Amino acid sequence: MQEAKLIEIFSSFQGEGPYIGAAMTFIRFQHCAFSCQYCDTPNSFRKLKEYRVEHPQGSGNFEFHSNPASVENIQNWIKKFNNKFISLTGGEPLHHSSFLKNWLPEFNKHHQKKYIILLESSGILYKELEEIIEDIDVVSMDIKLASVTKMRSFWEEHRQFIQIARKKELYIKVVVGEETPHEEWQQAIKLVEQECPYVPLIIQPMTPQSKTENKISHNKLKKLFDIAKQDLSNVRVIPQIHVQAQWL
Repeated sequence: MQEAKLIEIFSSFQGEGPYIGAAMTFIRFQHCAFSCQYCDTPNSFRKLKEYRVEHPQGSGNFEFHSNPASVENIQNWIKKFNNKFISLTGGEPLHHSSFLKNWLPEFNKHHQKKYIILLESSGILYKELEEIIEDIDVVSMDIKLASVTKMRSFWEEHRQFIQIARKKELYIKVVVGEETPHEEWQQAIKLVEQECPYVPLIIQPMTPQSKTENKISHNKLKKLFDIAKQDLSNVRVIPQIHVQAQWL
């Protein structure tokens, strides 16, 4: 029996990207090898003995179950929440590619594509993506800018990830901040233009994790948007809604 270590399973509305407002069942996997300074899921970096399930959905009441979670338990919650979209999120769900490549084909076959599988990923683990791409419907990919993550750049990993992800519906999110230099931003735009100029590029203003952090200014955000629009036709600014609204 295949099992996966989870943080939580819950039903809510998508809070970022072009599917904002769509009802989804979120399966949040443990573990992330990265440490972006703006991360809003600190439990990604903990080894949890239990995962939680919000039930009834939207109630704020949680049941706790032992990790790892079985396929049967995961599928029971998917059925109970009854949303067409299933978001595989984290953490980084591609750290669990061995579980996903065994579970997803059987799940999709059994349900005859009743569900839409959306993968939310850091856009770096391209080898793991290759293993499961045929059973994914939508890829939500990040481009990680060193100016906001405070890590190194991942340009080549992002390029190879895009080359696989563009086989399916793809959109790309890029978190930007006041410190994002135009040279780094232009490199990100060049990458998208070369590999998938037709996909939506979502500019996502960094959400400060404390009151002492500076928000990106309107002028800076407008400048980054204008630069992107020079080479790309589908550019949008969409903040994270779920961190601003309690009902998400």
